[in-house]
Amino acid sequence: MTSVINISKRIVFLSSLFDESDRVGDIGSDHGYLLFLLHNKGVKRLHGVENKKGPFENLKRNLNQFLSPSFTISLNDGINNLPKDLNTLCLSGMGGNNIISILKKGDYSFISKLVLSPHSHYYELREYLQNHNFEIVDEHIIKDDKYYLFLVCSRREKPIKLTDLELKYGPCLLKKRDPIFLFYIEEEINKKKDILAKFNLDNEKIDKLKQEINELNRILHVNNSL
Repeated sequence: MTSVINISKRIVFLSSLFDESDRVGDIGSDHGYLLFLLHNKGVKRLHGVENKKGPFENLKRNLNQFLSPSFTISLNDGINNLPKDLNTLCLSGMGGNNIISILKKGDYSFISKLVLSPHSHYYELREYLQNHNFEIVDEHIIKDDKYYLFLVCSRREKPIKLTDLELKYGPCLLKKRDPIFLFYIEEEINKKKDILAKFNLDNEKIDKLKQEINELNRILHVNNSL
């Protein structure tokens, strides 16, 4: 991978969420682009995981020139048998429920930091993190071909209780109110309004959509003291 082209904006942004002190396990490494970027960034310990033979061989081909005792890959299922010298896990490019399932099935008690980029089920994932003593210390949302969410989480001794609104839309995103997040909220409002206008819905669904629109409007127009 001497010259890598067409690395997505999502992967480039994802790589910015790691520090040189992180010892990173990338679960579902795909082509290895994230590991390549982190290697170039100076991250000293990297481990990539793929769970199928074909993708693993592709990963191995792409990263072969960089592999060493401190830059390793494995053919493995989820987070089973992770090297114990890692301190950070990355799970991205999958649904939130899939991330939860992977975390449930393996031992990551030695991991102090999670970097996650779920495609769906944000509420369920934030709730899982809360219940397993991980605090969401930062969140980002970017738009490439679509919106992508990123969570940076740190292990705590006690759970950090989130409100229902924070579970839905993110404690850090609600506080920071970045322009892209507000654009995302606007688009969600417009999508729900379109559904109300175009489809014949029963009263229960209409009321639910109206409640969601009102909630989103409050997020959009609230002051920075939220």
